Amino acid sequence: PAGEALDLANGNLEAAQAYLDELLAGPDTTDLQLADAQVWVASAEQAAAQLILNALMQTSQGDQR
Repeated sequence: PAGEALDLANGNLEAAQAYLDELLAGPDTTDLQLADAQVWVASAEQAAAQLILNALMQTSQGDQR
């Protein structure tokens, strides 16, 4: 059991070190392209939501007149 725990801890350490090394090496082109696309989509969704809200607000103001 203690040996298994040590093996698990060593595996976790290796995985954490590999992840840290990857982060320190910086993002690759694919990661940057993906992040850029995600920002573009989120921006488009935000703009669409704002347009819908504006239209709803104008409609509700028209109903009050």
